[in-house]
Amino acid sequence: MNTRALRVAVFVGTYLPYSETFIYDQLRTHVRYRPEVYAYESCGAMQRFPFDHVHVLSGIERVRYVVLGSSTTFSAALTRTRPAVIHAHFGTNGVYAAGFARKLGVPLVVTFHGHDVPALIGRSRYTWRYARYAVFARRMLDQAALLLPASQDLADRLVRDAAADPRKVVVHRLGVDLERFSVRQRMPTEKHVVMVGRFVEKKGHVYGIRAFASVFRDHPDARLVIVGEGPLARNYQAEIDRLGIAHAVELTGVLSPEQLATRLGKARVVLAPSVTASSGDVESGLIVVKEAGAMHVPCIGTRHGGIPEIIDHQQTGYLVNERDSEAMATYLGRLLTDETLVDALGQAARTKVEREYDLNTQTARLETLFDSVLGSPEVAPASHPR
Repeated sequence: MNTRALRVAVFVGTYLPYSETFIYDQLRTHVRYRPEVYAYESCGAMQRFPFDHVHVLSGIERVRYVVLGSSTTFSAALTRTRPAVIHAHFGTNGVYAAGFARKLGVPLVVTFHGHDVPALIGRSRYTWRYARYAVFARRMLDQAALLLPASQDLADRLVRDAAADPRKVVVHRLGVDLERFSVRQRMPTEKHVVMVGRFVEKKGHVYGIRAFASVFRDHPDARLVIVGEGPLARNYQAEIDRLGIAHAVELTGVLSPEQLATRLGKARVVLAPSVTASSGDVESGLIVVKEAGAMHVPCIGTRHGGIPEIIDHQQTGYLVNERDSEAMATYLGRLLTDETLVDALGQAARTKVEREYDLNTQTARLETLFDSVLGSPEVAPASHPR
């Protein structure tokens, strides 16, 4: 990392759950900016996500931060390091970062990832979790120099539903590590079907389980691998038992990025059956679909959130409507039968990921966006969604 680079203060909630590996990947690939992380709490992730510059709150200061939006720890560190820009991941952290940006007189950039956009208008804003967000989101949206939704779908929602200034809204898609997830690790010798994600309503895993069960009768050598954990684990197990496929299903728990790459390397196909949650929560776009594509693995996903921006129907994979297990099963059966089709879709998926989702390229683009809010004469100002 360039030690003479401009500093960027990166605000997060927890440092860092496995589901936010994309934040760590972005941190470690900055070149012209030097990030320092400001986290409400740590989940003991320093070993799996080692980073030298992380400020974490503890004890009573967390309460003060949540209630008043202030922190002597953060204020002291920010005064000492004098960041050129503050970057918040998730709008929910943006409302906290905004106060520090105002005091320092530096630009605020906020990246939106999914639940933080529906929470601006849905019933979630009446819950304790989103109470401060509901109160201060309008001020944060008006103050921010840039609003960076991770998909065009989120960009449209920000402008249409949250009345965000379209001149500030720029789609910035998250990248994936093309070295970690590469065709060199691909070993699809068996009929492995993989699903990845937290065990929550939005991921729609139960519909993927049902789709797999439908094709298992014709493909008794197929195996379903489900990676993740969460509150719906018992529901998933009950559905697996009900369908009589327990002997063909493996629930791995959470895996490291390296372990996940190994699992994806053995996959014939990845399922991404996401749905709109009852709270309105949506996907901005699934990182695992990009990672699978980088490894030449085709995906079957839903027409949901940002997923159709990643999967080109019948070119890099297939799209079905939310909760349509039968359609998903139809495409899954086709891919379990036709290896030539798997290879063709997988190669097209890798080409798309290389073109649109390379991690280093996307982080460089983020730095260019930072340049634009600092008035760099070499960089054109940020524009409307693209």
